[in-house]
Amino acid sequence: MRALFLISGAALSLAPPLTFAASAQDYPDKVFEGKSEYSPRMQQFLGRTVFTRCDSARISQTGDRVTITFYTEAWGEMVRYRVSVEDDVLRVLSAKGRRDEGYVAAEGSCELIRKQSRISTITCIADFGHKTIAANLVVRRR
Repeated sequence: MRALFLISGAALSLAPPLTFAASAQDYPDKVFEGKSEYSPRMQQFLGRTVFTRCDSARISQTGDRVTITFYTEAWGEMVRYRVSVEDDVLRVLSAKGRRDEGYVAAEGSCELIRKQSRISTITCIADFGHKTIAANLVVRRR
């Protein structure tokens, strides 16, 4: 089953993963601050999808594996995605929700949207366990 999600103007498809212009060594190990935003068109997916609230995200890389973690100041870690990097595609391998004990095998994708060579939006969506979790952070400009 193929699902198409529009998050803050970006189209996310659970299959195939999205691509973007960056190579494996371009993933910064840093924290981005901003706010979660979802397109009004996402209302149709309520009930099937958990839309994560977040005000920051951390991207870290070890070899060809990238971890993207979304946080809120009030609740801490909300969701963490472990992804592989293959030909500039961020494919979700496993994920961990805030209440989950450990990682669960997952299918989905993440995307780092860039404007003027800076990351402007960090977005992930994946099916894992019995749920689909989406996270979208629009990065605050400094």
